[in-house]
Amino acid sequence: MMVNYPAWGIIIVGTVLSASLFMTDIHKGIPILIFILSFFIFPWLYWSIAIVHWRIWAFSNVKNVHELKRKAIGAKLIWPDESSFNKTEIRTARQNNLLQKLEPKLDPPEISYYTYPSGELPEELKVFNSKRNLIFPYFLYLTFTGLSLFLIFSENSNHEKKGVGVIILSMIAYSIIKRKTIDLKTPQLIINKNGIQTINTNFIIWENIQSINIFPENEKWSAGHLLEIKMKDNNEFGDLIKLDHIEFIHHELEEIIKIYQQRNRSPKNNFDV
Repeated sequence: MMVNYPAWGIIIVGTVLSASLFMTDIHKGIPILIFILSFFIFPWLYWSIAIVHWRIWAFSNVKNVHELKRKAIGAKLIWPDESSFNKTEIRTARQNNLLQKLEPKLDPPEISYYTYPSGELPEELKVFNSKRNLIFPYFLYLTFTGLSLFLIFSENSNHEKKGVGVIILSMIAYSIIKRKTIDLKTPQLIINKNGIQTINTNFIIWENIQSINIFPENEKWSAGHLLEIKMKDNNEFGDLIKLDHIEFIHHELEEIIKIYQQRNRSPKNNFDV
């Protein structure tokens, strides 16, 4: 709230103000300049200052700083360490020294403990691709197909509208042809207290895994998420799979995985988590 809401407020207020001024007799360069400043420059400048205060406040109030940082990156609140965008943060020398003390170490800490909010998890969980993920794209296909057919066959359509309809219909057909088939029958993940198996791997026990991370596929705000398994043996490859269509959202899946990990570390807890 402290970081994102004011930044969005600057964008909205600046856009409304520039649109209002554009309708007046004022020189058109002024509203354009206001729009550019309020849409790009001022929100980023605010983020560059506010995110430093957030880091200090947040990292000072949790035990597992490493995990908080990873989740903040996943929520697209901050950027990964290797991102050039991190260099735009505006820090004083005092803030920089303080953050160096608060930043997580290279070695991940022990896993945090979780409880599943909607009841007990089974002894073994099979995670499939979700049928719900098929509804939205095909709804769009049907909507734009209807629009294109209307443009093509309407009595009031001229040659230009008919051409636009043909282009839209061609794009839809191309998207459907190129769309990859989503496997709804094969589990993408199988998880229990002994370990995890992905669609690409055999079963891997927890003791052989160094870390399991879920993170955005790239720095785009619309990016999907990847699940990465790193092995303790550097010569042994784990896995890296996309989570675009599975039935759990990424942060919920992350908590589920940790629950099964803690079952492995605390057998006496059995399935009461």
